[in-house]
Amino acid sequence: MSQPLPLPQPLALAIAKDRYLTPQYAFADTTHIPLLSPPRYGQDITSGCRARAPQGQFVGDDIADLKARMLKLLKIFANGDRTGMAKRLFDGLTAMTHRLATVALASVIVGLLLTPLAYIGIGALGGFAIAFAAISMPLLLLCSLFLFHRYLRRPAASAHPRRWPQVAEAAAWLPVVFFLAIVSGFTLLTTAERFGLFCTLALVASLVALPWMALRPSALVARVAQWPAAPVAAGALMSVGVLAGGAVVYLVTPSRFL
Repeated sequence: MSQPLPLPQPLALAIAKDRYLTPQYAFADTTHIPLLSPPRYGQDITSGCRARAPQGQFVGDDIADLKARMLKLLKIFANGDRTGMAKRLFDGLTAMTHRLATVALASVIVGLLLTPLAYIGIGALGGFAIAFAAISMPLLLLCSLFLFHRYLRRPAASAHPRRWPQVAEAAAWLPVVFFLAIVSGFTLLTTAERFGLFCTLALVASLVALPWMALRPSALVARVAQWPAAPVAAGALMSVGVLAGGAVVYLVTPSRFL
């Protein structure tokens, strides 16, 4: 029986040249282009990485500043693009990045709203008196339903939102936060374990909310999409990082109490 002959991996190499750039610095790549003489590059290759640029250049202080600088580079390096394809690709990439950050942040917000239900599901109320559940549950249910209605409904067409629903929304979060602060201490957990369990439940709840936020139009996603890109990206990255980090530490650390 014949065996297929192994073929070398095809290699593709493109060399771009420009009048203002003098290729004078050789840089060998024996892994991907071993059969060619070392290509020569311009002065940028001598700048290194993880250090200041030699003439003090920087990418900006926020995403908006970086985008403006990238657009300037786009005009230089895509100057010959008469179809506008490079600009459309750039706009599509930035829109996709903002969309991902928007969905992630909205999922975390809804996940925090679902976290009290997760505590109830694991039996956290069993560690408290019946009177606590009788007083807190109706208020928690009422506030949660109001917030779910505000966040999960379809986006409204009104350009001037009224003030009193926003005030009521902020007030509705107070019983949710109070309930989480009390119920999270339902067993003899250390502070780190208490925070880790909260991160784990909130992360799971956020993952449950993710498909809804990503696939169905909602008022919350539409509202977050209108916020500046830099705070949305920072908020999404920070919140997901804190929840994921706390959950991982909690899950890999043995509990002190059995």
